[in-house]
Amino acid sequence: MKRGVGILIGLTLIWVIANLPAGLIRLFIDEQQLAVVAPQGTLWHGSATLVSDLGLKGLCQWQTSLFQAGTLQPSLALHITHDTSDLRARAHIDFSTTKVTLGGTVAASSLQPLLERYDLFLTGHFELSESVWNLQSDGFQLENPTTLRWNGGPVRYILANTLYTAAMPPLDARISNIEQGQLGAAIFLADGTSADINETQSEPPLLLMRLIPGGSVYIGVSRGMLRLANFPWQGDEADEILIFEIERSL
Repeated sequence: MKRGVGILIGLTLIWVIANLPAGLIRLFIDEQQLAVVAPQGTLWHGSATLVSDLGLKGLCQWQTSLFQAGTLQPSLALHITHDTSDLRARAHIDFSTTKVTLGGTVAASSLQPLLERYDLFLTGHFELSESVWNLQSDGFQLENPTTLRWNGGPVRYILANTLYTAAMPPLDARISNIEQGQLGAAIFLADGTSADINETQSEPPLLLMRLIPGGSVYIGVSRGMLRLANFPWQGDEADEILIFEIERSL
């Protein structure tokens, strides 16, 4: 009898929480970093426009589930769209860990508010191979290396108050955890049509990037990247030599 009452109370509590208005999601989000606009539906199944402090935005739809393949396995499915961007994520939650799978397409137009901070203007789209992230006490940790592929196209950028243009080939960013758990990426010419992170990469990277704790990013630019980007350089360094190394705040 007591067990039955306990189950009934638990199910009632779940039903009540599931039907709370979607606007209460603001209680779980730092709106100084991510604003929630026009929420619809409930905490269980709803949608809202999300706007980050970096200027990025998109429509986010979510669906919560308690069971997977007939067993208790809470999860949260997210679908984020903007222009032609289409990202899907699923968080698998248990008592000890939370894993998030993420993959999809991001249009360059969706990233433009961020890219403009670096005087960079791109076209095309980025394809993110499905990746797995583990929630740690200090943020998300990438479980295995993954690949982000840009399909190339016209590029405009400004350096030293001068506008440069180039027609860039497709590029692959090989993303992985590096020293001290920092997230880094090495950018190469895309080879073939596969974006498999396990493929052997014999060429040196064109560009290196690393997120730095505190909200900065390190960028190392090689002579080869300058050549591709149509940037005038008088030196005779080999393509793999880093010419510029900068650190910029996000």
